[in-house]
Amino acid sequence: MKRIIYIILLLLFSVSYSIANGQLKKAQKLYESNYFSDAVKYYEKGLKKEPQNIKAIEQLADAYRRLQDYSSAKKWYQKAVELNTQNPETYYYYGQVLKMLNRFQDAKKQFEKYVELSSGASAKLLGKLMVQSCEEGQKLSKQKPYFDVILVKGINTENSEFSPFLYNDELVFTAERNPDILNDRTFSVNNKPYLSIFKASSKTNSKTEFDKITLFDKRFYSDFHDGPVTFNKEGTLAFFSRVDKSAPNKNGVVTSKLYYAVKNKKKWSKPKAFAYNNREYNLTHPALSADGKYLFFASNMPGGKGGMDIYVSKNDNGKWSKPVNLGDGVNTPGNEVFPYFYNGVLYFSSDALPGMGGLDIFYVREDNDWQEPINLKNPVNSTFDDFGIFMYDDKHGYFSSNREGGVGSDDIYHFERIREDEDLKPKTKILGLFEYKNLPKDGVTLQLMNENDEIIEEIKTDEQGKFVFKNLSPDENYLIMLKEEDITDDYKLYLLNENGEKVQLIEHFTKSKFKFKALPFDEYNGMELLKEEDEDLFTIGLSGQVYKLLPGDVSNEMEIMIVDDEGNVIMKTFTDKEGKFVFRKLRPDENYLLMLSEEDEDFKIVMFDEQGNLLGEAERFKNKTFKYRRLSPDENSITLINEDDEVIRISQNDRFIVSNILYEYRSAKLNETAKKELDKLVLIMKKNPKIVIELSSHTDSKGGDSYNMKLSNERAKKAKEYIISKGIDEKRIVSIGYGETKPIAPNTNPDGSDNPEGRAKNRRTEIRIIKW
Repeated sequence: MKRIIYIILLLLFSVSYSIANGQLKKAQKLYESNYFSDAVKYYEKGLKKEPQNIKAIEQLADAYRRLQDYSSAKKWYQKAVELNTQNPETYYYYGQVLKMLNRFQDAKKQFEKYVELSSGASAKLLGKLMVQSCEEGQKLSKQKPYFDVILVKGINTENSEFSPFLYNDELVFTAERNPDILNDRTFSVNNKPYLSIFKASSKTNSKTEFDKITLFDKRFYSDFHDGPVTFNKEGTLAFFSRVDKSAPNKNGVVTSKLYYAVKNKKKWSKPKAFAYNNREYNLTHPALSADGKYLFFASNMPGGKGGMDIYVSKNDNGKWSKPVNLGDGVNTPGNEVFPYFYNGVLYFSSDALPGMGGLDIFYVREDNDWQEPINLKNPVNSTFDDFGIFMYDDKHGYFSSNREGGVGSDDIYHFERIREDEDLKPKTKILGLFEYKNLPKDGVTLQLMNENDEIIEEIKTDEQGKFVFKNLSPDENYLIMLKEEDITDDYKLYLLNENGEKVQLIEHFTKSKFKFKALPFDEYNGMELLKEEDEDLFTIGLSGQVYKLLPGDVSNEMEIMIVDDEGNVIMKTFTDKEGKFVFRKLRPDENYLLMLSEEDEDFKIVMFDEQGNLLGEAERFKNKTFKYRRLSPDENSITLINEDDEVIRISQNDRFIVSNILYEYRSAKLNETAKKELDKLVLIMKKNPKIVIELSSHTDSKGGDSYNMKLSNERAKKAKEYIISKGIDEKRIVSIGYGETKPIAPNTNPDGSDNPEGRAKNRRTEIRIIKW
């Protein structure tokens, strides 16, 4: 693969010296014109006459390295080192060659020498990275394999094939081969055909063996280098690299640029140039996100971290934003190339990050701000160049490599994951907001804990009261612990979507702990925004009165608090002049301790619902504390607050209708309005984790009995599946379809005519609480 990068880097590190020998003069001229295959022949002849010409030796070693003849490159680099060259780049590239030949300790010595001879900070950092890479490479090469890797059949030749991409059941790839017999022009660097984009199909739909190979599309073909190419998920947008030799820069050098095309029906449009192309530097190796909103690519544009860096541009209403460098988490003083984005993870290749040798494939997570790249490990990575990865599901995909054992130069391989890598398991993050007295509060220390009360991370809220916890495992339960002792009440924690909008109020677990289940981050983005009334959805309203002998005989106002078993204040309020008080937004399945600010053995507390119905007397627990258990052993109802902020009493087996659960006509497919309504039910079930519901679907009388019964069962099942997908345990939901058997309104009028209003009422979804 090195030759492909050399096309892009345009010999940035090439060496130019004055050589007197005729053969060597010829060799140098060919070398500086990128004719490496021809140059090595003249160097070999010329050096027989001048075996001590260190400059010619270094150029010959460099030419062999670019031609990927690493054994010959090693031979001539070694001669240059024996002649005590003081050129630091010779030691750097000699180290790279040795590393690719699996000689890590010898390579380490050359990189250490490179650090010693280099003067710039960036060069020294690169050398230190390579020293570290040698140490890491030895460890990685000895690890138990994570993948099963096989060479794809029917595609690979003695030339290069790389950067595969599955598109419409065909494997699209870039290759050094002539599209037809009439085009036999070759690239001067290696006397190989120019790069073009091809597609391969399989008669047996095999993912590892292909038979028919043709040019991908004539609109993607030019007279010079084309590829690699990338597509969005729908296959309607494509970006690809192209080197246009008709547009050299001011130094007469041609650079790689990005082009895109749009597919209308079955035809691709004429490719257009990306807005940020520039003749003075390269843009190459494009990678689109599945939704087509983000474009990643590699470039050596000014202001980067090293040779080639990874950049990203966002499509905002059809216009691509100015590319942004992904920063130090990804980019190094070396080369980072061949990005690929899949399920929130960015894959790319680097020749400077600690790896096994040559280009190694790494990945970083978007939700970790592109930090801490992780090596994909063997056998996807090897001591040679590994790059151009593509995944068609979470465990299978393709990549390119010039490792030994292949057919030619760069070959395409298929991989299957055979061992789980904890680092690759899906991760999520939560964005949150801390409010104190209904205002954002900054500088509040929050601790993230797992269910074993082990502290995972500690952070402070920012100036806007916001916080973020990253690298969480989806569907795991977590606790957020409030560390501030001076904040005792009147505070809330919310979860936010990526736009910073409230989507969920995190429930109190104890006074200073909040419990929540982590979901995939995109699910937070899909939640309906939290309104004030949503915070009261199905919470308990608890009211009472403090008295001595008779209710109303206590006239002074006093503070009354709800506390947990350890005496921590959960909520507080004040009694009015008649000793009455109200608490709202309490969980229906908890018992509560009430604490008075004043101590008097004669005080009693009687409890009411908000209609004034007597519920019972709170039992004195100790001193100023009273205990009130919400349900007596024989009581079979709970007091809840509905969406309209009305206090309701629901008995076990009571039913209520969830409105707006609408389906497509004669279909079980949920529409978007239905999903939003079910999201509210999900919120109820998360706030009341002990309730079990029956979800029933009903139809009107249109259609046959058996058809309606089948349709209602399918609709109930789809609604259940949607709720489960949002993190609710399937054991908490029983789904059933009743068809037209349980109408709540007449389907026809007394005169036998159709009753649309009645039928509309009968097409409903009911929820019955069967356990709490």
